[in-house]
Parts: sequence; C-alpha cells; structure tokens
Amino acid sequence: MSWFSSPPRVRHGHERDETTQADYLTDLIDVYERTGVHGCFVFTFVMPDFPHDPDPSHDLDMAGCGIVKVPADDLASWEPKLAYTAVARRYDALAQRSKI
Repeated sequence: MSWFSSPPRVRHGHERDETTQADYLTDLIDVYERTGVHGCFVFTFVMPDFPHDPDPSHDLDMAGCGIVKVPADDLASWEPKLAYTAVARRYDALAQRSKI
C-alpha cells in the first residue's frame, strides 16, 4: 500500500482474495468452539476509510479487515463480502447445534 500517493494506491501485484479472509475467520470460530469458548465476534464490520474500487490499484478494501465492502462511489452503503456470508453460516450452524 502506498499511503503517501494521492489518492492512496495498492501496490501492483496484489489481488483481491475474499476467500482467504472468510476461511481465516471461520477457522478461528471453529478453534474457539473446539476449545470451549462460549462466544466470539468479528472485530470489524465495515471500514469506510478503505473503500472498494473495481480498479485494483485503488481497491483499498484489500487492505481492510471489514466483512463488508463499501463502494468508493457510495460510502453510505455496503455490500457483503464472502467473509460476511461465511461467518453468518458458521454462527447459524453453531446456533442450530446448541438447540439439539
């Protein structure tokens, strides 16, 4: 990330990979369940200062931790990323198991 350019730019060669974030978060939730942790949460829902841009050189969301992305042209809205759906499914599965 080049923070000193205006606007900030993502260095060439980085690619958007939402699967990595989704896998990481669901793996952590699984570890917490196996070790008896009774609750956890994802620490960052949205990062409007790191908006998504279709141009990879301006897609600051690649460097953010939010589970939803904010379009660069509409900072008041958000769209779910793969991590959002993966975490929701994992929490739902845990809730269903606790009802048994």
